[in-house]
Amino acid sequence: MPTASFTGEYPQRIDGKGRMSIPSDFRRVLEANDPAWTEGLNPSLYLLYGEHLKDRLEAYTVAAFDEIARRIMAIRPATPEEALRKTMSQRLILGQSVRLEVDRDGRVVLPARQRQKLGLTEGRLSSPARGTISRSGPPPPMRRRSPPRRAHSSRRRARASIP
Repeated sequence: MPTASFTGEYPQRIDGKGRMSIPSDFRRVLEANDPAWTEGLNPSLYLLYGEHLKDRLEAYTVAAFDEIARRIMAIRPATPEEALRKTMSQRLILGQSVRLEVDRDGRVVLPARQRQKLGLTEGRLSSPARGTISRSGPPPPMRRRSPPRRAHSSRRRARASIP
């Protein structure tokens, strides 16, 4: 029985054509949460790329994205601030997302605009899962490890002698 949500973290590669493999565990989650999916068809996902996400993309199952869209559309603003919040949600979430189909080889093609946002032509991505979403972006930069600091030798001896 597949899990109902994304779990784990997967390092991934993207090729020069923008193709990225979807981990098989994630594909099972997509299938289980795509109401239109049946055996023999390819599941879909929603890719959110709004500017509020800065240097990352978010992938949602169809069911999760449909629920988000339903909630946004159900907002009945009572104040100008609530109306603005609804408008911004519509623009950033509904207006800056795209539905992608997983191909028969288990890949999606990231649109050029989204690759440009991440500064990718090809290379590595990091995809940590967050339950109903999976975030993709360039892997965090490697941090230089500074050499361990040496404690003063008399302090080391003093600590070592304490029972």
